[in-house]
Amino acid sequence: MKFEDISAPVLLSPHGGSADGRSHIELLKSLYTYYVGSWATGVSAEDASGDGSNQTDITGHDWLCVEEYGGFIFTGPRLRRECIVVDQPQHLLRCNVSKQIMPLGNISMVIPIEDRSQDAAASTPPRWKVLLQDSKQYQEWAIHFPTEDHMQQWVSLLRTVMDATHCQGFIRDRVILSPSPVQL
Repeated sequence: MKFEDISAPVLLSPHGGSADGRSHIELLKSLYTYYVGSWATGVSAEDASGDGSNQTDITGHDWLCVEEYGGFIFTGPRLRRECIVVDQPQHLLRCNVSKQIMPLGNISMVIPIEDRSQDAAASTPPRWKVLLQDSKQYQEWAIHFPTEDHMQQWVSLLRTVMDATHCQGFIRDRVILSPSPVQL
């Protein structure tokens, strides 16, 4: 099931709000959190009424910055904005803009990183990224996230998809990079 196919059925009451008694604000909050999510495991109205056999497919996408290391011509890391798609039915992690793919079965490790190694005097917030390594195609991606929660949700999504597809890779706990070993 693709992210674009998911619909959130809402029954509206003629007296305002939803048919189940929620106010307009509660209804908008639930719709906002439903549609703003970066990935979805929701089901359509047809799947919800059926036996639920198609509810195991997890597919998500999100616009994030990807830093790719290596290369023959450009040997330094390149940062670009990509639409990252996790597609369990096709066993792929792909970038829609650059058309690069990383098969889920080839991912050898996933490392969430909280980078606090910036200048401490500048009091900048930490940066969050997830390092993905594909040892068969010699790829390494660092996907940058705007918030810690966003990163944790993507890591849990990858963990779920990798478990469901029986991948051999491992997912580490969060690694914290700090300017000195004393500061944590």
